[in-house]
Amino acid sequence: MDKGVLDLEFPEWVKRIKDGGLNVGVIGLGRIGLPTAVAIARADLQTVGADINDNIVKSVNNGKLIVNDEPGLKDALYKVVKNKKFTASTNIGTAVRDADVIVVCLPTPLDADSKKTNYQFLLDGCAEIAKCMKRQSLIVIESTVGPNIVEDKIMPILEKHSGLTQKDFGVAACPERANPSTIMTDFSNIPRVVGGINQKCTDFVVYLYEFVFNTSVIPVSDCKTANAVKVVENVFRDVNVAFINEMAIFCDRMGIDVNELIKGCRTKYNFIPHFPGPGVGGPCLPVNPYQLLDAPEAEDILQVVRTARKVNAQMPAYVIDILVNSLKK
Repeated sequence: MDKGVLDLEFPEWVKRIKDGGLNVGVIGLGRIGLPTAVAIARADLQTVGADINDNIVKSVNNGKLIVNDEPGLKDALYKVVKNKKFTASTNIGTAVRDADVIVVCLPTPLDADSKKTNYQFLLDGCAEIAKCMKRQSLIVIESTVGPNIVEDKIMPILEKHSGLTQKDFGVAACPERANPSTIMTDFSNIPRVVGGINQKCTDFVVYLYEFVFNTSVIPVSDCKTANAVKVVENVFRDVNVAFINEMAIFCDRMGIDVNELIKGCRTKYNFIPHFPGPGVGGPCLPVNPYQLLDAPEAEDILQVVRTARKVNAQMPAYVIDILVNSLKK
């Protein structure tokens, strides 16, 4: 039986990466997946990306972008395609069959009506990956998920559709932490957090990401801890923005300038300034609280998170009322 990457000892793993002998598949070539694939290919590792969008795949293989709003990505993509380090396909199998490492960057959107995270894109993708992956592959989940999703949902799907057991492949969570429009620089400026299903998976991914992204990588105990870090750091902002939004409403009623209030408060070391507005935006912040609240363990707790979400969800209407009343005056 062929020796897979998880059969390697750590020094062999390091040598394989430094020698450019690692094949990487990236599943999902969207906002995060495409820059991630380009960064891996730029590190001289053979990379194949997969996406169901034929237009994205065609443009990538031509070294072009459909939407050019990420500084640095266009030139980097052109170079790795020209050097034949990166190709793309609409077939997951093409990206997975020869891959030693499979990086999963599939979307996990929020259902607007139920306020539940839709993990179906991710789970379906993992099922297809499992059908094609080779023994001792290492799968890295970059998609933003709740703390229990890798252990409770992804692992059983990988086992079921691959016919393998946990000892036959590896999984680690390394949730993305980059911001739209600064992704290429965020890769090297923002530390990453990695947790695997065992120590070997964690150690291997820590070294790989340090090598590819030239940033510090923080190992944690397991996948659920890594995913909790990503979700909680964004929920922290949601809660604090909700607090200052309520203070803004209170100040308005009291005849106090909320900006003057914040200016005064921030002169003390233990105050972290947040600013009022129409809630929180972006693809992650309004979604991440629900990824905590989805967990059965959250059923009768996390009341602060629930209240913050309610406050920020109501803020657009409040801001519109202020604007309408101001325009009337």
